[in-house]
Amino acid sequence: MAVSRYDARSERFMPRPAAFLYLLLALGGCGATPSSETPTQQVAEGERYAFSAIVFLHVGVETASDTVTRSLDEAKAEAAALAQTLQADPGGFADAARRVSEGAEAESGGYLGSFDLATVREHHPAVLDLEVGEVSDPVAREVGVVLYKREPLVEATDLSARRLVVAWKGANRAPAGVTRSKEEALARARELVAQARSAPEGFEALVRAESDGYDKGRGGYLGTWTPETERVPLGYDLTVGRLDIGGISEPYASTFGYEIFQRLEPKPLPPLFAGRHIVIGYAGAEGSTATRTRAQAQARAEELLALAKKEPETFARLAVEYSEHASGKDGGDLGTWRKGSTMPDALDQAIESLAFEGVGGPVETKLGFHVLQRIESPEERSERYRNPVRDQAPDEADGHDH
Repeated sequence: MAVSRYDARSERFMPRPAAFLYLLLALGGCGATPSSETPTQQVAEGERYAFSAIVFLHVGVETASDTVTRSLDEAKAEAAALAQTLQADPGGFADAARRVSEGAEAESGGYLGSFDLATVREHHPAVLDLEVGEVSDPVAREVGVVLYKREPLVEATDLSARRLVVAWKGANRAPAGVTRSKEEALARARELVAQARSAPEGFEALVRAESDGYDKGRGGYLGTWTPETERVPLGYDLTVGRLDIGGISEPYASTFGYEIFQRLEPKPLPPLFAGRHIVIGYAGAEGSTATRTRAQAQARAEELLALAKKEPETFARLAVEYSEHASGKDGGDLGTWRKGSTMPDALDQAIESLAFEGVGGPVETKLGFHVLQRIESPEERSERYRNPVRDQAPDEADGHDH
């Protein structure tokens, strides 16, 4: 399933980089649960192994850039020194991964997900010698020199959470007024963890009052997801999956800052949407270099709406030609997303009101005015084949004019 590429949201919804896929292939497989397994299938501890990795690149590794100058022996020496520290204190593994690992999942604390026993036996024999929580000696692999830590399995059941973000100056999407250093952000995050654990029932209110996250307005709610499906970083799976319902996590470092999670009871998954958009900005809109006024932008969006309604099949071409958003080069593709998860509420509501291939708008967000087209996602198409009425617009399905 495609994931959202709407860059007004976070990297949580971006596909994993190619380097990560190379790492998994080189290590011998993919960590995600096979699609043939149902989301609620329980996996016995002895059948799958979950682990994290810290990778030290060296000259000769395919993914190493020209800036990597250490030799294999030097990489082994660095890894051995770190292994000695982490074997004495395995709890520091995730922080060390974020600090020094050159693997693609460093920001998720190096967590790679779970692998079946046959894959581990063939490609990761060092993991078989570890108890949950233990750290390996350095292992030379084709991806570099690797330290493994065996992790507890995350149950293959839906997860749900809300988060509070404590940003530092320069963090991804940090509010303009944030001036604290990374060290100060960690200290503040630890204070907020203590406060949240003393009154977990008030965590949503605490998020709304204290979070630096773009999602504080909805209480930091992340929705519901199935582990190891790329809906969120794998590190979220591990951090949230370890908690009891209502539990509060330790600070989790990401590009946004230090994130604090509260695990929630999962709700039924909301509708899945897919669509395209054309964005017309104006002076003062977020990310816009346009000099036109808001009224001029709205008028321009109305003109494009009329063109798109006249020939809906040309929507992608119009987006390439006229959209002022980065997605324009991809025909305005928004990918697929679930209602209430990654898009502003106004876009959710507008898309939901449209028939497939229908065009609507303009809808205003902080980016400017959006002209929208709803398209079918693979999941929606499957549901439509089971229930043809799903192909009708909301005001058509009941057979009445409104």
